[in-house]
Amino acid sequence: MRERRQGLGWGIALLLTLGFAGIERVHAEPGDADTAALVADLGHDEFERREAATTALVALGAKAVPHVQAAVESPDLEVAIRALGVLERLYVHGDETTWEPVEDALDALEASPTSSTVERVRSLRGTHAEARELRSLEKLVSLGAEWTLSALRNRFAGQFAIVAGPQVTRGAKDVLIGEDWKGGVEGLKHLKRLRTCQVVYVTPGAGLPDDVLQDLAKTVEGARIETRGAGMLGISGEEFEGLVQISGLKSGGPAERAGVEKGDLLILYQGEQVTAFQTVIQMTRSMSATEEVEVVVLRDNELHTYRFKLEKFALEKFNIETDPRPAPPQLR
Repeated sequence: MRERRQGLGWGIALLLTLGFAGIERVHAEPGDADTAALVADLGHDEFERREAATTALVALGAKAVPHVQAAVESPDLEVAIRALGVLERLYVHGDETTWEPVEDALDALEASPTSSTVERVRSLRGTHAEARELRSLEKLVSLGAEWTLSALRNRFAGQFAIVAGPQVTRGAKDVLIGEDWKGGVEGLKHLKRLRTCQVVYVTPGAGLPDDVLQDLAKTVEGARIETRGAGMLGISGEEFEGLVQISGLKSGGPAERAGVEKGDLLILYQGEQVTAFQTVIQMTRSMSATEEVEVVVLRDNELHTYRFKLEKFALEKFNIETDPRPAPPQLR
């Protein structure tokens, strides 16, 4: 009881110092026993003590997360709801030092055997889904990944103009984990948090083992994991009657620069007869990012031979235009 009074006294003092204005770091942080006492006070009979404990835990930031995470599964509904509320305030208003530990805590809680806990966590994440999407994308980019909207995939038309708005976070996305990736296996958790991922391209330079890629295919909801080589031809193809026709060219890509045209029939690639576009994909997958290739195409009943170097595989980029519609939610 004495320990709980000490915790209460510390919480009220902190409340008087900080008020309810926001999240601030405290200079003299309490020990685990004091933090545990604050968590216990989330279910206290007195409303003032519950409020004081809630505010004190929020002010503690990341230090409080493990204690509050455990309290979310408390059989005391008051404690469980208040504890989740503390995590939510840290998640919405905190910086990376707070929201990243909270994300990990929510991941663990979403795997809880208690259905009510899982439902509450999913509801919280649904409420802040757009902010979560932005955070996940920002983290992936900081670790060396690339992303683009899936609607742009395979159009090969250079720069695209899209409208800034909710579709930036809600639209399906393609992600590239390539040779610039420095997140290792651990960093893939940010990829798994995306709710609208359609294709994940992985190149050998990412250094991810096969078993990790197999796990990604199971855990990135709705996404297709596509392994590919480091190099890119910059063409897309369509098959018909044993022939492969070039259906698209990446604007400014290596094939277009060499003189290949849309509508050409692809006859030979590296001296091999081409009857399926998958053959081209598989052969390119084993090449380096700047290897020289030879392409023979049929155009207007004439054969044309082109020799050129591949270029490093990258996702198509796009420009963003703004309009009067609301922009995606900004992190506060």
